[in-house]
Amino acid sequence: MNIKEIINEVEIFIDENLNEFEFIVDINNSEYYEIDFNDNSFNISECCSVFVREKDDKNIEKEYENDIMKKVIKNNFILYIVL
Repeated sequence: MNIKEIINEVEIFIDENLNEFEFIVDINNSEYYEIDFNDNSFNISECCSVFVREKDDKNIEKEYENDIMKKVIKNNFILYIVL
């Protein structure tokens, strides 16, 4: 899964849950997010953080248990979308 596919998944999530957010972010515009390849994660300004993993990450699930909005499993990757 490349970063464009990941961002597309997150965009779909945001579109489906706009009432959860007080804003609309165009995440195709790179000024809204920073990608950290060392941590396989990226942050979307004023929205959420996305952690990309190849398997379940119990540390993320424990640390962010009350803030995980969605766990997406796609193409052998797991996306944790965290507020």
